Amino acid sequence: MYFFGFVFELYMKIIGWRATGVKEFAKLKSSTP
Repeated sequence: MYFFGFVFELYMKIIGWRATGVKEFAKLKSSTP
C-alpha cells in the first residue's frame, strides 16, 4: 500500500510537471509570431 502511494505521488508530480510545461510552451508560442 505504501509503495502504491509513492508511485501515485510520483505519477501526479510528473503529470503536474507536464501540464506546467505545456502551459509554459503554449505561452511562449503565443508570445512569439
